[in-house]
Amino acid sequence: MVRHVLLCAAAALWLSLALPIAGATDAAALGIPPEAIELQNEGGPRTWAVPRPGGRYSLLQLLPGGQMSGTAGRLADLKKAYPDVDFSPVDALAGGASTSATPGPPRSSSDLKASQDRLVEQTPGARQALNRALHRGKTIELTADALTHMVQGMGGSLAMPREQLDALLATNANRIGLTASDMKLLLKEAGPDGITLAQLQEMMPATALQAQADGPAGRADKDCPGLVYGAGKRAICLPLGALSFADTAVSFKPGSKPSKPPFDFPGSALGEPNYRSTSSADFISLGCDGELVVQFTDNVLVDVEGVDLYIFEIGPIIERTE
Repeated sequence: MVRHVLLCAAAALWLSLALPIAGATDAAALGIPPEAIELQNEGGPRTWAVPRPGGRYSLLQLLPGGQMSGTAGRLADLKKAYPDVDFSPVDALAGGASTSATPGPPRSSSDLKASQDRLVEQTPGARQALNRALHRGKTIELTADALTHMVQGMGGSLAMPREQLDALLATNANRIGLTASDMKLLLKEAGPDGITLAQLQEMMPATALQAQADGPAGRADKDCPGLVYGAGKRAICLPLGALSFADTAVSFKPGSKPSKPPFDFPGSALGEPNYRSTSSADFISLGCDGELVVQFTDNVLVDVEGVDLYIFEIGPIIERTE
């Protein structure tokens, strides 16, 4: 039985990156640009807001252990993401209200560029942080298999043993959150041996995933000798439980509108269903009229009373399958 299939388918988020800062506490020594506005963050890390062109802000935080975290986005989005931070000083300046400090003249883009250059000069790794923090895009949640497939599909490679990759992702619900642009940046920065473990470690602070680690998809029920999948009228009893699902992808022929990595990975259709959302690589998109052939290696398909085969689709409309 196929795990999850998107048969035919055609909010910007912000990313943060933690950087080590050796023992500094003064804002200037930390590389905080002079136009930064320090915000109140009751019980939390020291926080500054740095105005950027286009009405955007970078939010800089000094984390425990001396790490600096950089996040970028529009003010309204940052307020939602950091409800404990008091943004009133930024609101006052943005709205022209009087404050205890007299703001200087508006800074030009060249002033902002100069401040950014100073931050890069004084803070190791700040260039990569700004590149990623100022990027806005849709994050894709990737498991180790999906990450490897996506890197290879984009012509790259990973310069670490699989067990090291598994150990890294195990610290974050066995997933990493990236955008397609992030992946292109990693590939561009990679050496001849491919993307390093250190590059991926830098990306880990940006992956505040809401979902918990994967657990059994099925549930026990007194009326089912195996496991029950689904709910309500769509609930089905599979006597063999997790053994009921397809084990090997034999072949995959994309359709006329093929999907892009990592959503064209046949391995996502194997094993128990673990679909989370359309931005998590937990399913395969066949494209229109695509063909996926899978194999059962520890069970067989036989004619029993009732339904013999189930396909777990995703989407607002679940179609009958002949």
